[in-house]
Amino acid sequence: MEAHVADAGDGGLGRVHRPEDGEQQRHRASRTRGELYMYNPAPQHIWTTRELYMYNPSRNEKKIFWTTNNCILAALGGTLVVTAIVIIVSVILRPADISLSVTHASISNGSADGSIQYVNLTIAAANASRKRAGVRYQSFFVDLNNSSSTIHALVYSPPPKNEYLRPGTGSTSVNASVLLLSSGTVRDFVGRPMNGREFTVVVTAKVRFQVGGVPTRLYIMNVSCPHVFFAVEGSFNSNALVLPIDCTA
Repeated sequence: MEAHVADAGDGGLGRVHRPEDGEQQRHRASRTRGELYMYNPAPQHIWTTRELYMYNPSRNEKKIFWTTNNCILAALGGTLVVTAIVIIVSVILRPADISLSVTHASISNGSADGSIQYVNLTIAAANASRKRAGVRYQSFFVDLNNSSSTIHALVYSPPPKNEYLRPGTGSTSVNASVLLLSSGTVRDFVGRPMNGREFTVVVTAKVRFQVGGVPTRLYIMNVSCPHVFFAVEGSFNSNALVLPIDCTA
């Protein structure tokens, strides 16, 4: 076996390297492979573009934020749609405009001595709505009020109960009267003779509307017709100049 001396340079010492036999070389090779195996890190996973896009944390956060915003926008949009539907239905089913007015007011004697008197009223009921909404009167009541008392009138010509009055069909005349059996009853009611006295006519009615063929719920209407004067039938007075008198709610 030969020994080889390596030159260590000027003034240096030589280092002797003995050649390794085959067993030692195999041991070194085996140890080297083991060390490489033990210290070699695991092979890195090669990420594809799709995987990097799918697992990007910042993108996931943006996706969650986007979803939340869309939920909020969807909720707001749904609320606006429901509100719009409610408003449209309310406008469509809103009661029609009804116009009531006193077109005639008079008193007449039912007997020669004036012990029986009639208070006569004519009220015009018109559908003043601009939309295609009909109105039907289920009941119609008329009262006369003054500063001290109230008396009920008999409505002997009410509006038709089984017919819807359409816009533009004209007004319906409602006739009512109050029968006063004696002059004492008249004085008890008005305090003095009826002629020239001012009254308030109060109309109470139950009405139902129909919009697009669909009937609405029942409404109670209460209006007042102020400053109504009753003149003797056939006489000329200022009553004819102030009629008709519009009724207001």
